[in-house]
Amino acid sequence: MREKLNLMMKTNILEIDNINNFGNILFDQAHNQAWCFDSNEAESINPTHYKDSSYHIATNYIKSLGFKITANKNKFDEIDLSCYDLIIIPHFSDPKYEITNNSGDYKLTNDEIKALVSYVSSGGSLLILAENENDKYNNNLNSLLSNFSIKIINDTLIDPIANHNGVAKWVKVDFTDKSYNYNVEEIALYCAGRLEILDNKFVRPIIKSKSSASIKNADLALLYENIGKVFVIADSDLFGDDSIYDYDQLNFLSNIIYNLVKKRLITNSNRYTKKELFENINTLRLFQEEDGSINLNNHDKATIDILIDEIIYNYKKEIINFPHDKNFIETVILDIIKWRDENYIKPNFYNSLQVFQPQKNRVDNLEHLIILPFYTQNGSPDRKFEYLHFRIFWPEWIAYLEKNFYNNPAFIPIGFIAHTDGYNTNSAVFFPETISATPTFKYQWGGIFADREAARFILIANEAINLLNINTPPELTFLLRHPEIVKETFILWDLVHDRQHALGELPFDPFMIKQRAPFWMYALEEMRCDLTAYLEMSKLEKLGIPHYRFVKYAVILDRVIRFPIVNNRVRNYDGLVGQVIFSHLHKEGVIIWKDNILYINYDKVDTAINSLLNGVNELYKKAINEPKIIFWQNSYNFIKNLVPPNIKSRYNNNDNWNISNKEIVDLIDDDEFPLSLFYESLRKKISHTIDKAKGIHL
Repeated sequence: MREKLNLMMKTNILEIDNINNFGNILFDQAHNQAWCFDSNEAESINPTHYKDSSYHIATNYIKSLGFKITANKNKFDEIDLSCYDLIIIPHFSDPKYEITNNSGDYKLTNDEIKALVSYVSSGGSLLILAENENDKYNNNLNSLLSNFSIKIINDTLIDPIANHNGVAKWVKVDFTDKSYNYNVEEIALYCAGRLEILDNKFVRPIIKSKSSASIKNADLALLYENIGKVFVIADSDLFGDDSIYDYDQLNFLSNIIYNLVKKRLITNSNRYTKKELFENINTLRLFQEEDGSINLNNHDKATIDILIDEIIYNYKKEIINFPHDKNFIETVILDIIKWRDENYIKPNFYNSLQVFQPQKNRVDNLEHLIILPFYTQNGSPDRKFEYLHFRIFWPEWIAYLEKNFYNNPAFIPIGFIAHTDGYNTNSAVFFPETISATPTFKYQWGGIFADREAARFILIANEAINLLNINTPPELTFLLRHPEIVKETFILWDLVHDRQHALGELPFDPFMIKQRAPFWMYALEEMRCDLTAYLEMSKLEKLGIPHYRFVKYAVILDRVIRFPIVNNRVRNYDGLVGQVIFSHLHKEGVIIWKDNILYINYDKVDTAINSLLNGVNELYKKAINEPKIIFWQNSYNFIKNLVPPNIKSRYNNNDNWNISNKEIVDLIDDDEFPLSLFYESLRKKISHTIDKAKGIHL
């Protein structure tokens, strides 16, 4: 842990705008704190033992988790506390009794206490790092804590048996809440006091002393939880530079942060619909056939012409709102006029597509308003007109990664603002080849709706966690209550995944655009890219990208849990990827399904993923020197060793391959690799949630 943190602290990636946006944390330095925000200040007040006065390691670790943390130099009633998702108040004292930073007053004013109480009552969180023998420091911390039914007792706990380095005052503790001791085997408190619950309606213990302590089962850390949260621990030394690497203090700190921070939602005021144009397109769709044409034997041309005039008028008005799309909008209008003049035959919007080049202007929050005839992948098969208003997501840190590590000039993460019925489906992409155009437009860009991916992930993951009693680390719980961070997680996953299609030992066109192959070959390629993307996160961890841990959870819960049970079972290669990974993790003992609990050993996932990827890569390497049919056959056998084929399969016994490639593909059973008993049961129990996920987005 020490080496990883030191490496992260040296990188410049954390200085990129919006990379550490998981929440704003205020670290108090305005009340004669005994702890300094950085080591330089600590050294100035305590030159001989500056580590006894420094939280430099802790604050930098919090930054590495993805949070913005700043030092407070003002009274709490003089600043807007609503800007912060967590306020940390480290031990403060009358400077007569403790070395302090000599900044401000060592007592909170009544107005400051009122401001902090109001902050918590509106949903904010406090982390209070107290001390033993609290009364001697002459602060009035208890005046604040009485508002939350907590009191610091003027005492020092000792434990002659369970202690650190044989010092009875450096006590080891027991946890009473598993959400705070994830990856924490042991911690020590150094000269700990104890706490008292004044009213247990909203307060519960998190840490207690051991039975061998001078006061057994004494409360050492308490959590007040109502609208907001207040976490109080009766020791501040455990996170100081001199002690933080003892035992699992860093992991404990991260658990506290993930549990306490709830980032304030920012409402996007730009979500709107161009009502007249939207209604125009919906009306036009009613006249269209499946191929996008309009049968004038069934509809009055004059009526449709009037509607087209309204569409042209209303779309042209939008040029002022979308100046960057002026040429595109004008070209679409010309194509619409041409379509009208040709009596509404199957539409051809090739000219419009030539002009629309969003990949050349990837600007964060840049909006586009599209009206084109196209089908939606995994959605509507009809090439009817769709109204699609979306924005591009291109934060600086994603642009940095794409430019320097995962170059993909066609990649465009996007989000819905408004859309017609073609996207009231499972479709989460916008590709040029789906648009009605002759000839078919060459792939130059691909839009992925990260907000839809995020919304359905949150919905189905939460349902699966509750249904299967999946063990959830605090960082995963944190992720699931922050939709914007989930969206960024999927953007990162998509970026790294898509780049992998063009890397590695590839025996064929990575996207298999010009090939017709068994669907398990598509599954194998998707799995290769997912597994590689998963393992790439270890590199991004070293670079200081805080989302790395979340991508790993997304791969497990989205690809492995969600994909196999959504969409139909007709050659569902996306679902097969999840089935294969689940089976491998289960066989390796990483996933255990027992007593109606799905347990995931997260510490072993990396190793299991690596071994599965090695198997896939070996298939690819061998295939370079093999006929295509042998590659198909070997890939089939690789998958069937993890996912049993359908009993109706022609290929299970390896004796029906002596036919043409076309026949092999044609004769594959639609459900060649059926769902296991686990997935069938899960699908039934979660089907209502799957239905709710259709068409949703943030």
